[in-house]
Amino acid sequence: MQVIAAPDGWPIWVSPVRPGREHDTTCARAHGLVDALNRLAATLGIPTLTDLGHENAERTLNAIIRGVHGVAERANALLKVTFKDGRTT
Repeated sequence: MQVIAAPDGWPIWVSPVRPGREHDTTCARAHGLVDALNRLAATLGIPTLTDLGHENAERTLNAIIRGVHGVAERANALLKVTFKDGRTT
């Protein structure tokens, strides 16, 4: 069974149940969801997440946070090395 949810988590579409066990992407393609979500994303200019897309989004967000955190840590280290007791070394 496939579900499309609004950003707040409210289900807005539920597929019929398919027999057997299929991978999520296989089910999504069988119901035409992949094409529909791609058209929706292109029309609205917003990304959509399918299957394990949320994990890729989380990895990307973590990479951004690490990048920003790394810059801030470098700045703090430079200040600590450059300025000791409020004086320039």
